[in-house]
Amino acid sequence: MHRSSDTAAKVDLLKNVGLFSDCSKQELTKIAEKCREQHVPSGTVIVEQGSIGDRFFVLAEGLAHVHVDGYKAASISAGSFFGEMALIEHEVRSATVTAELPCRLLVIDERDFPTVRAVPSVSDKVMKAMSERLRRANHPVGERT
Repeated sequence: MHRSSDTAAKVDLLKNVGLFSDCSKQELTKIAEKCREQHVPSGTVIVEQGSIGDRFFVLAEGLAHVHVDGYKAASISAGSFFGEMALIEHEVRSATVTAELPCRLLVIDERDFPTVRAVPSVSDKVMKAMSERLRRANHPVGERT
């Protein structure tokens, strides 16, 4: 009984994340079953640039900052996700992500990530987000529109 209520709570979190907004309840349930919840206090390094990427993260609550080579590159707010690039490319992390505020994360391990990417609407949104991040990275801050 606890497992199904735990899954239902994760489905409720996931459906409020833009990445999963086009998913059916069945797809959300399948994804929720692959997630584990993690709470981290402010100041916690969630992922570190150069480390092996073995997890994908959805920021359900809180705020995190992204640093590349020691410089702040972006902020991640609730409803956003990160960590997909290292899993897709099978490369090391390209940035450090640190909790600015206490964060509630949904974490999907590398072995379960293909289940998430198999959902067409999710796969499309992951690719679009990666493209947007690359585009922003290629333009100095003063030139961004």
